[in-house]
Amino acid sequence: DASGVFGALYFFIPSLIIYSTISGLQLREKDAKLRLGLHVFGLSSASHWTAWNITALVYSIIPSIIFPFFGDFLGLRVFQNTPYILTFLMFFISSYSMAMVAFISVTLMTDEKSGQILSYAVILMSVLMLIILSNPLTIYFIFFNSGSKEWVKYVTQLFLCIPSFNFALLFGQFARIA
Repeated sequence: DASGVFGALYFFIPSLIIYSTISGLQLREKDAKLRLGLHVFGLSSASHWTAWNITALVYSIIPSIIFPFFGDFLGLRVFQNTPYILTFLMFFISSYSMAMVAFISVTLMTDEKSGQILSYAVILMSVLMLIILSNPLTIYFIFFNSGSKEWVKYVTQLFLCIPSFNFALLFGQFARIA
């Protein structure tokens, strides 16, 4: 079925939406200087980031529960032949990782406009990476070939820090086995 071929691209979209939503909300909060106002009322940095982490957890858990369930319900081979806990973890880890990328990118930006530009760049880079690497054989031929050059190994280590690459890698494995 088509979910095995282009599933990495389509099923990573919720993670990108989570990234966009969290970065947008945090940028508006940063632009309005709400955190400074809450600091006057006694809000510590730890409680501020705990609240954002809880928000990221909730945003990550919801699609992580829904997608594997509906994928199995719709009869997609990848979801039927992969244990639910593995697909749940794949979606959860990738969504939560994108939320962490949102936290990092918002920390680096000074205003909402530059944050939105960075947000679009991250989304575009992720989508392009998923389009190029949607075929699991491509990933293994380029990055995990025993005859690869030394610089490819360094690029592979760099790519392992990018959530969309890890998602494509995992989804490709699940699709190949299914």
